[in-house]
Amino acid sequence: MNISPTGGVQGISWATETFVGKASEAISKGNVVQCLLTALEPDDDQSVAKASGDAFGIYAVALEDIASGERGLCALRGKVEVLGGASVDAGDRIMPKNDGTMIEYSATGNNNVCCGICVDDMASGSLSTVLFNGWQMITDQDQTPD
Repeated sequence: MNISPTGGVQGISWATETFVGKASEAISKGNVVQCLLTALEPDDDQSVAKASGDAFGIYAVALEDIASGERGLCALRGKVEVLGGASVDAGDRIMPKNDGTMIEYSATGNNNVCCGICVDDMASGSLSTVLFNGWQMITDQDQTPD
């Protein structure tokens, strides 16, 4: 997670990295999306779809509602609001669920990736503040080269 130090009583400012994604389906603000790496485009045509759980990939969070076929702002990492898929306590790690929401991280499954930490308590169907990192996923998986 990148942070930018500030002077005085302001403390730490969390850096947020964004890009414009083109939705392959209707996406709601706070949905976790997965970049569809069929073609990495140099312009704003990077396709995104709701994250499907239990899969490695590059994740982001939709910062606005995006209609299918339209473009919208997404955050690769930073302090953002995500749509909860279950109740999760503040301070717990989270991972994408197969419907573009976030749930508590579990080490079960083959490819579960942790890509955030709850700042506030999360409730199912509500937006909650998290520290999100979809580019450099935090995982318990064995990272030893074969």
